Amino acid sequence: MDASALRLVGEPPFPQGEFERLNTIVSGSGMLVARSSVGLSLPKETHSHGSYEFMCPLTRMPHTLVGGRVHSVGPGQVVPISHNVEHGASEAMTNVRLVAINVGRGCLEEVVQVICGRRNVVFHNGPARLQLNLWHLLQDFVEEGVARQPGYRFVLDTLTSLIVVALLRQLDSDLPRIDVTPCHREPKNIRRAMDFLQASYDREFSLDDVAAVANLSPFHFIRVFRGHTGKTPYEYFLDVKIERACALLRTSNLTITEVCYLCGFNSPSHFATVFKKRMGLSPTSYRNVVTS
Repeated sequence: MDASALRLVGEPPFPQGEFERLNTIVSGSGMLVARSSVGLSLPKETHSHGSYEFMCPLTRMPHTLVGGRVHSVGPGQVVPISHNVEHGASEAMTNVRLVAINVGRGCLEEVVQVICGRRNVVFHNGPARLQLNLWHLLQDFVEEGVARQPGYRFVLDTLTSLIVVALLRQLDSDLPRIDVTPCHREPKNIRRAMDFLQASYDREFSLDDVAAVANLSPFHFIRVFRGHTGKTPYEYFLDVKIERACALLRTSNLTITEVCYLCGFNSPSHFATVFKKRMGLSPTSYRNVVTS
């Protein structure tokens, strides 16, 4: 695990050897998502760290200790852990699978500042229901972080903001009600950002780069962009790439692999997965339908 990831998850006595067995560890700007597909053994011990953690069990975890209270948690729940709160296992647990979300304190509190006018937040430590939209955002974060297509830093930055907002809205804390009503102002700025995304499907850039084109802060940019287009910048960016792929499949004799690379994907299998998710057909089936 690299140094930036260790800063988010903390140092031993957390069982780092077990953490390294998590099969997927994806880190973006201020956030890390780790997912296990094998059963982990968690000893009876606790640790703390400066980041916020949100644990999503994939198996029953009956001895989850957070801030001096023991919870029995399982699939379909999320457990918030505020920064520097002791957490771990009150008794040893085996064959545990989970998804762990670690958000840097600065990253999370920057979003809180924008939407609530204050930086500090304390989550109430009890488990809550894991809502489907948050789960889909986490899946997208892991998928994009593993595939690392051109523009993936922009995608991870955008998804980080969306995930943080989803957590703030869904979990019980000392914050007032989160208002994320879409904003419909700044149409000229958003048009410039849309042009930027349409021209940047095959190169690397960040959320800060696109927000600067619109002369907006990153979080405000996401909010205004969705209000203007009905889509998040991430969704719009994927649509740009898929629309270009559709045009090439309709009008050229390029192979599927050639279309994949020309549209800013670096993996034919990932291209096929994203294309089918957006269009309902594989690239080959789409070509057969539109050219028959």
